[in-house]
Amino acid sequence: MGKTTCGLLLDFLRTGDREDVSGKPAQLDDASWSELILDADKHRVSSLLYWRLKDTEPAGNVMVDAMAGLRHAYYAEAARALLRRHGLSQLLSGLHEAGVPVIVLKGAFLSEVVYPNIALRSMGDVDLLVPRVELPRAQAILLDMGYGPQEREDIEILCRKSKHLAQFVREDSIVELHWSIANPTGSLRIDIAGLWQRAQPAAVAGVQVLALSPEDLLLHLCLHASQNHSFECGLGSFCDIAEVIRHYGSKLDLHQFVDRAHEWGAARYAGLTLHLARGLLTVPVPDDALSQLVPRRPDSWILKKATECVLAQERYGNWALLPFQNQWGDKTTWEKVKALWDVFFPLRGEMAERYPRARDSKHLWPYYVRRLVDLPRKYGRATLRQAFRMMRIHKRDSTPSLARWLRSGKP
Repeated sequence: MGKTTCGLLLDFLRTGDREDVSGKPAQLDDASWSELILDADKHRVSSLLYWRLKDTEPAGNVMVDAMAGLRHAYYAEAARALLRRHGLSQLLSGLHEAGVPVIVLKGAFLSEVVYPNIALRSMGDVDLLVPRVELPRAQAILLDMGYGPQEREDIEILCRKSKHLAQFVREDSIVELHWSIANPTGSLRIDIAGLWQRAQPAAVAGVQVLALSPEDLLLHLCLHASQNHSFECGLGSFCDIAEVIRHYGSKLDLHQFVDRAHEWGAARYAGLTLHLARGLLTVPVPDDALSQLVPRRPDSWILKKATECVLAQERYGNWALLPFQNQWGDKTTWEKVKALWDVFFPLRGEMAERYPRARDSKHLWPYYVRRLVDLPRKYGRATLRQAFRMMRIHKRDSTPSLARWLRSGKP
């Protein structure tokens, strides 16, 4: 993103006490408008940009044409949102009638309850949280409603390594069924029972469901941006954070938020994300909350690197070796060894998923030998490429790893 268009896009996206942007659109020529619209699309904030500018006096024919393009994107998103809402209403009604508790996560909740209207928050999929024991029933309901694929991986195997089941797809609708908001293999200590106890009633797509408490919602959004996606989701994630803080206002208890972030082992992720939200979009986050999350303000290189990741939509290097993610954080050496063992020597059920003939075999050891051959063959070349890439980055940049700083508990 060019420096001028980057600054203006941020100005246009800021809410609350943001600087008055009247007159600023006149600073953009034809090429700059094209760049601004392209970047808004990449960050998935085209509808929001249109909403911010729709009452601005057009500054010449160039802006008139640009606004026509943004208006088209806005109404196209509105049409998609209405279709998505219809399908979501059917799905939530089916789960409700079956007595399956549901917490609607992220976009589906934000677009309908937090943002001014459903067209302002684009979505790739619908994320629903259900109790782990209800996953089989919830999965059966989705399959009965025509979501696929019908062949599914074993739920217990998936829950040992992932926070959600494989995606369910029906036409253009994608649904993820979650039992947690963080992978069980990571270092975060999510209080799942607490999420359900603190959940609040909400109406989404005309159906009575549950939503995360304001503090849990904000913390989830911070973790989604920083830990799950390494800031590559761009400005859209920070617009979500800004809208949540604006929407809840004084109902948002930042003391509870800070305490919970520490309890989950997520203080640095939350602290850096809110530092960025305040710096990029002037989100009103109090100094005392930030200082309690990160006792010393993050070094300038940390803020600079994280900001670059957000604006360039590039991950900050939390890369994976072989088929497991580098998310061990503060796990003990024994826990790391056990995680490696589970990768190379999974249980019979998972082996049967990978090697169907192992299901009825009396002896598994030949399949474990085959797995030891298959792993380097499948992941070796990609791992070497990644290793050389990381070496080149290390040569160019001698600063400590941003991923390592986030995982560290040191100030």
